[in-house]
Amino acid sequence: MAAIFVHVKRAVNLRSADFMGKSDPYVRFDFATDLTTSVIDNNNNPQWDECFTLRLESPRDSLVFEVYDKDDYGIIGAQTLIGRVVLHGTML
Repeated sequence: MAAIFVHVKRAVNLRSADFMGKSDPYVRFDFATDLTTSVIDNNNNPQWDECFTLRLESPRDSLVFEVYDKDDYGIIGAQTLIGRVVLHGTML
């Protein structure tokens, strides 16, 4: 078993996902467990600078990064997907 270090630095020029303004982005990544960065309110060029250590169970594991806009409409699952990247095990 090995570990990988993930440093989520920033995003640039995200699209505005809110009807009345900028996005409230956060990064969600799925790698054995769901982890998320903090939410940066009203910012299409967010800087998170957050670090995570993940355990690699198998060389075939994939890491999925998704950037979402946090929506506070009281509807569970109403987050807006802004973008997605998948790193397959051979790329880690």
